[in-house]
Amino acid sequence: MRFNSNLTVSGHLSMQFINNQPVILHRLNQKAVRASLGLMKFLDMFRKPCDFKYLECKEAIPDAEKKTLELMRIGFLVPENMDEEKIWLKKENRLAGKKKFQTRHFCVYYSGIEPYLARNFTDFMEEIYHLLLIKLFPPIAKRSIIYICRDRKELKSLWGDAPLPDHVKTFVTRGRILVVDPEMVVATRHGVAPVGHMTHEMAHIFLCQAKVNLPVWMTEGLCEYHSRLYNHELFLELAKLKGAHSFQQIEADARHSLFDMDDGPDESNVPYRQSESFVHYLAVISGEKKMMDIILKTGLSRDFRTVFEKEMGLSIDEAEQGWLEEMEMH
Repeated sequence: MRFNSNLTVSGHLSMQFINNQPVILHRLNQKAVRASLGLMKFLDMFRKPCDFKYLECKEAIPDAEKKTLELMRIGFLVPENMDEEKIWLKKENRLAGKKKFQTRHFCVYYSGIEPYLARNFTDFMEEIYHLLLIKLFPPIAKRSIIYICRDRKELKSLWGDAPLPDHVKTFVTRGRILVVDPEMVVATRHGVAPVGHMTHEMAHIFLCQAKVNLPVWMTEGLCEYHSRLYNHELFLELAKLKGAHSFQQIEADARHSLFDMDDGPDESNVPYRQSESFVHYLAVISGEKKMMDIILKTGLSRDFRTVFEKEMGLSIDEAEQGWLEEMEMH
């Protein structure tokens, strides 16, 4: 087998523990390999698409070609032009009966609504896309997928096994698919769609496509940070009323999403508001550009805690303590 196109690391790899052993799991095909720092560094070399023939330092890597071919076989490395998410939708028989069109940044699948409604919603999302570019997010190489459901039942089927809170009308699945309740599409047509909420969901796609390695609270907090004005006094009132969690506790308990810990709506959801508050604090002490630079330096072999401490000279735990002390001052 020869390398006929640029390769890139799959956007669906994550660190997991199976039988107390660290593994890298492919979330779509469920294949896993034992994790090692060497393997993670090798995969990180393909975060940006590259031609294996010109891969830096490959002569210094034992059996680099054999290792690359094996990682291609199990889907950890894929051709640059492979659409993993579309292949998954087809495999799940999700595209039957769906109409389709494309815009500059989106591929849209829909059913059960008029075409003009789908078009109007997608125009709205194009505006959100450009808003996030202004906020220092890197451009997305592939069109994102907008999947407009027939009804609430179809929306729930894509959410998974966890309970779907009644107030959730959109979410991102498989890193690149924006799943939308048709009620949200109609609301957009009537000018009442929540811009902040859709900015939050689009920020998820930007982060997933950048293949960063962030804890769940950082991902959600960053999406909130870029989608709404932070109200510190409101958060202090909420924290005083309901208490707060340690961020290590959030990482341990939020298996599916932060809704695992609190299924309340946005304004009263402690994990979401707490994550937003802490990210706001991190942006203040580091600067917004520096914070984004730190985020984009993460990868399979470099988690957020490690990169933050290296770049900032203090640990996340120390930053958390500073955040707690600031809250006590108020």
